[in-house]
Amino acid sequence: MTKQLIDLTKYYNLVSVINTPTFEGLTGENKNGIIKESFRVLREGGMLVFVDWLKEADFGPARGWRLGKEEAKAMIEKEGFVFKKEIGAGAFHFGMVFSK
Repeated sequence: MTKQLIDLTKYYNLVSVINTPTFEGLTGENKNGIIKESFRVLREGGMLVFVDWLKEADFGPARGWRLGKEEAKAMIEKEGFVFKKEIGAGAFHFGMVFSK
């Protein structure tokens, strides 16, 4: 019996959320893969929310795992997302919203 893949693009149009625990320990190529997959499954107009620790926060994951705002923005835009706005994410995090 052959399994049939479901086209998820017709179902998802709201949000894909990516944060440090999702990225922690991944190589650059794997990080891009997560972003690419988010782009693939979101319908046109779908939103991606990215939240990460501020590099200067005194606690949280190792600083080497954290992406800076500009680095994260460039990585996400490279995969086809359009930056919409920054969002408040508390005293130790930053957040950004992108659309497909």
